[in-house]
Amino acid sequence: MRSHPKIIAHRGGAGLRPENTMAAINHALALGVDGIEVDVHLSADGQVIVHHDDALNPHTTRLNGEWLPETGPLVKDLSFAALQRYDVGRLQPGSSLARKHPNQVAVDGERIPLLSDVLARLDEEDAFKAEILIELKTHPIDPTLSSDPDHLVQGILDALRHAGMIERAVLISFNWDALDYALRCQPDMRTGYLTYPREELIARKVPEDLFITLAAGPDVFHAMAKRGAVFWGPLHREASKDFVALAHACGLEVSVWTANDRAAYDALVHAEVDYITTDYPDRMLDYRRG
Repeated sequence: MRSHPKIIAHRGGAGLRPENTMAAINHALALGVDGIEVDVHLSADGQVIVHHDDALNPHTTRLNGEWLPETGPLVKDLSFAALQRYDVGRLQPGSSLARKHPNQVAVDGERIPLLSDVLARLDEEDAFKAEILIELKTHPIDPTLSSDPDHLVQGILDALRHAGMIERAVLISFNWDALDYALRCQPDMRTGYLTYPREELIARKVPEDLFITLAAGPDVFHAMAKRGAVFWGPLHREASKDFVALAHACGLEVSVWTANDRAAYDALVHAEVDYITTDYPDRMLDYRRG
């Protein structure tokens, strides 16, 4: 039984600092998290960048001090130099994200970082060997919105090898084929296979032939283990005690997303999950300390 799950800062701790920025990562490490989770894309010039959305979000992005009036271009279509023009250090007041994260501390001037910048930070002494969960932002449903998965995997692996951090990283994705490719390229790469709740997929009218790679269930755990996964990554509400036990029986750890309150923490400890990814790592660390 794991009574003390590892605490992972989701997007660096999006409830506390601007998501996927060095400010968030620095803050999470100062809190003493067990790891950080970041999202990655490829820029137009082949740089592995740390960013969540496929396109620049008008609720998180300013240019020359002004909020974008509408959704910006796809990040895959912009060079890294072009992306550096945008300030991502503040949530737009009154936006849905600002309401979701009312306690996020703005850090004006933050830019979209490179994955190599994040890895260099994790290599510093005060990072305490924190793990990094790297989510490949490739679309299993609409691949035109993101960069080529194989090229993205190659860029990530190159960065990890250069930093000497293969053993401290886990590649995670809803796109299982991309993770399969990563394992062919780097057999000792740890991988986490993410899933959506089935009812959400039905509501979104996702084709049923994609369910095997997107929805949780006992058969899926066997498929993950056969592919070489080290963990299953469900929405935290999906991690029932029975599902977690089934995953463990298949040799998988369970890493949930995104649990943010005491009730969720208590339920996940009861279910014996291994990792909790959270927007509020300060809370989860406090709960763990008792």
